[in-house]
Amino acid sequence: MGRVIVHLHGSPSNAEMRSLIDDYSNRIRSKVKIEIHNSKLSDQEYLAKLPPSVIVLDEGGEEM
Repeated sequence: MGRVIVHLHGSPSNAEMRSLIDDYSNRIRSKVKIEIHNSKLSDQEYLAKLPPSVIVLDEGGEEM
């Protein structure tokens, strides 16, 4: 089973965004585990805590 982690800086301030996360989670629940991390860490602090084997997807990230 795969795992998707949604990293948010705090809670979603937009109710529509929270609804989209919940809807998507419910659709793929049988195949993928969804974890939501509400953290106030900066991007660099959060990434520094991740194990090296983690693949991070970011719309503005570098292509591998």
